[in-house]
Amino acid sequence: MKQKVIVVGLLCIYFLSSQWVYGVLESDQGILSGEIVAIYYGSQESRTRLENNQFSDVATNFWGTEAISQMAALGIVQGYRNNNRIQFQPNKRVTNEEALAMIIRSVGLEEEAKQAAETIGQEEASLKTVWSKGYLTVANQIGLIDNNALADGLAVDQESLDANTSFIRGNNVTRQQMATWLAKAIHSQDDTVLAPIYNQQEILAFNDWQSIALENVPYVEAIVQAGIMQGSGKKFNPNGSLTRGEMAQTIRNMGPMLYSTMNIAMKTGYVGHISQEYTLGSSNNQQGKTAWIRGEEGQVEQLTMVLNQDPFGQQRAQEVIVHNGGRSVGFDSLEEGDSIVYLVDEEKKEVMYIHVQGESKPTYITGALEAVNENGKGQIRVKVGTQKATYSLSNSLFREDGEYIRLGDDFIPVSKAPITEKVVLTVLNQLVVRIERAEELKDHTEISGIVSEHNREFNYLRITDWNGNEVVKRYRENEVNVERQAYYDDEDDIGYIDELFPSYVFDEDDAHVDAIEVGDIIHIRVNPKETEYIVMARAKTNYIVKYGEVMAIEQRGDRGDRLMIQTGDGLVSTFNIEDKIPVMKSGQNIGMDGLQVGDQIRMLVNQAVIGIGSVVEHIKEIGIDPYGNKVKNVYKGQLGTINTSQQTVTVLNGYALEKTGWRGYTSALMLDVSNKDVEYYYNDQRISLSYAERYLKRGNMDMYVVTENYFSKEKVKKVAFRDGRDHVLEADSVVASNGYDYMKLENHKGRIQMDDGTIVIKNGKHVAATGVTTSDYVQVVLNGEDKGAVVVVKPEPNQGGPGIMRGRIANINTYEDFTLQSHVKLKESEWVYSRVERTYTIDYKTEIREDGRRIPFSEFKDYSEVNKVDEVYTILADGTYATHIVKMPYTKESVLGEVYEIEEGRLGLKDISVYDEQRERWSALSRNNNYGYVQFGADALIIKNGEVIEKDELEVGDQIRIMSDENMKDIYIEDDQRTITGYIFTVEN
Repeated sequence: MKQKVIVVGLLCIYFLSSQWVYGVLESDQGILSGEIVAIYYGSQESRTRLENNQFSDVATNFWGTEAISQMAALGIVQGYRNNNRIQFQPNKRVTNEEALAMIIRSVGLEEEAKQAAETIGQEEASLKTVWSKGYLTVANQIGLIDNNALADGLAVDQESLDANTSFIRGNNVTRQQMATWLAKAIHSQDDTVLAPIYNQQEILAFNDWQSIALENVPYVEAIVQAGIMQGSGKKFNPNGSLTRGEMAQTIRNMGPMLYSTMNIAMKTGYVGHISQEYTLGSSNNQQGKTAWIRGEEGQVEQLTMVLNQDPFGQQRAQEVIVHNGGRSVGFDSLEEGDSIVYLVDEEKKEVMYIHVQGESKPTYITGALEAVNENGKGQIRVKVGTQKATYSLSNSLFREDGEYIRLGDDFIPVSKAPITEKVVLTVLNQLVVRIERAEELKDHTEISGIVSEHNREFNYLRITDWNGNEVVKRYRENEVNVERQAYYDDEDDIGYIDELFPSYVFDEDDAHVDAIEVGDIIHIRVNPKETEYIVMARAKTNYIVKYGEVMAIEQRGDRGDRLMIQTGDGLVSTFNIEDKIPVMKSGQNIGMDGLQVGDQIRMLVNQAVIGIGSVVEHIKEIGIDPYGNKVKNVYKGQLGTINTSQQTVTVLNGYALEKTGWRGYTSALMLDVSNKDVEYYYNDQRISLSYAERYLKRGNMDMYVVTENYFSKEKVKKVAFRDGRDHVLEADSVVASNGYDYMKLENHKGRIQMDDGTIVIKNGKHVAATGVTTSDYVQVVLNGEDKGAVVVVKPEPNQGGPGIMRGRIANINTYEDFTLQSHVKLKESEWVYSRVERTYTIDYKTEIREDGRRIPFSEFKDYSEVNKVDEVYTILADGTYATHIVKMPYTKESVLGEVYEIEEGRLGLKDISVYDEQRERWSALSRNNNYGYVQFGADALIIKNGEVIEKDELEVGDQIRIMSDENMKDIYIEDDQRTITGYIFTVEN
């Protein structure tokens, strides 16, 4: 006979040692009484996947950790076992056969691939070693590869195939091939999605779109439009490879398409209750754990895991991978209040994956009740002040087909709901889970309003209440209980914090009275016996949101910074900024040092309207738009046709401004002028486009145009017409500026004038002339004598570059630091020797590379079979912190040149100079044809503007210094060759 024990109440005593004793989420007491619409279970397969998903080389802050976790949970990606540790190798390049395998799994054809592999294995024994044979076969069946490619892929001897014409299964898959396969695979399973798009739009935003093979173009367009793949900067890099981390993220980006092809449903909700159950018996014991989930539409579902123990002590457990805090953990990590996204197989009734997004916090709304379940829509409407708000009701608040509504802990007929009375709604994830009557204020011991003064010297608050009366109340610091909702906690949309917390129980918003600021909305309770003194206070920032562009930044040391902001209404305002104000960009707090002139920002402002004409404002947070106002190009030409209906303008004899001046001639360039805020100038006078069309179509009239990116489309921001002589100056440093209309350069004699028509670009954005400051490094285009037509602020060459050292490792303090026996330091093109030992700190962010691969941080030590002591490495260091540790040859030869061509794996250079170490001088490679090529060595380092960059971030026109172990002049003279291998690349312009 079995006995079922539910661990609640007094029965918990028996299982006191268990960690799995839970109550019900306080804010959603009705979740246990609601109808259970679905129950999903874990699986034994998920337990195995969870064990195999503990990747030792994927850090919690790695950008692709969630994608890797989800793809592993769905069985699409797998790891590698290495010395009893499981690795994912996120930076390893994906081969053709690996890409096809992942794609086949992602469209739900894994079983077909296994069956195909078994069939082929029976027919051809030699193919037993080809693990991907089943995937290649299915890929052929659904049209991803043709018969010839299949034959090549199944060839056991891959080395005998022609690398230029054959399908090599072990070669790295290209980005364009991956996009094509993925689009075809999804479309083969659902012909309503990802059909090839022959009218290209999105890919035209990439500078290298013409490098995409013609047969791949419509599929790449479909993938890019769907947001599954994207480029880097202005390039798609069609022939580039993908890492395993990028592959996981790409498949993750399929979203609903992925779930549809795998017959998976995605759901969202929060954990309202967790229980633990035991079944005790003579033959076996069973443990179970269940989470009650409140879905986004109010439905209640259960997620249940079972742990069986048979008489022989073998466990047969159900599990599910839970992604929480950057880690793949089990179901046991779920907690009440967690907000989750979960994937379920409706047919098998299995939960396959859970992503914990954070904690669901209740919001409390107080208002007069106006309607309940009006027209049977399951909604409630309240009036807060003059505003009306409607919310959806949890189904646990209804009974008997909506005839009864739960008020507090009791059900009452809907017809007797307290219409017009004040109620408090508890809202979780936009769903009302509890309704209560609001307590009436008693004895005038409670006051609500806005803080107009906080005198910390004499400990009093001056409050203007909602009736316009001014009230002054004092406090004793140790006798007042303060709760203040943080400015960044915007769940409370109404803002009447004074009425939202009638019970005043402890919560995480506890604060000190010093936190109360002028402008806060506040609700206070005074001591009934000493009504002059406050005993409890609830406050909330009365913030508004302002948008604008940073015009100027003034750093004032200990007094903080001062910002000049032009807001959306055209007004220019100045704000004093405290040191600790968060400045957020792409989810990261980059601080005030990361804010730049020209940034488009969103400001959270605590605004206190003290009286008529008296406003006090404090900025609480600054958010930077990472995409807004990014300059795409600067053009020069003459005005052609204007099409008012299509809102385009044609630039005749057009050139684009590049590092080396005006380049890329186009006879007619059509540009989009559909933005309402496009500005047109003739010299320094604002004009209209119609004026330009009528009077400025002249052969000697130069037209300067700056364009910006608008959601991957190029649109005109500003046009300036000038009739002087165009001249491009060498890039130079600004030595003087009045911050308004002139500047002086170090190597230019006269003062350069700027006006309203001058195009100024700083930090990649179009800004006003006030953005040019002393010490800026600029490229200037003059039109007329000393008149600035275009000013581009650029990073100064070699500014703040990292130190480059090379030496033999003496010892390693694992995870902390290492010491070089002696070392040489690279200064320009020579290594300078030092006998002094030098120690560098390291951490998990240090990149360690060797033989074309990244070495895990945990393997850089001196007590393993792979001992790094006595090895010679090249070190990149920021002070005493090593950012990169790289194994590469001793590079004593140096080359200088200008990049004129960038191909996969190499650079084309012109105007080459080769350094002679013996004579300590530079000389041209050739007097007649002074060009050559540099291949990228394994683990090559590329440094630009003081940072290590990727190959695809190099640009034509870059002036570059390259360190190699080959002398280009020697091989040119001896073998008539012009190609060397480079290992350290430093961009110098």
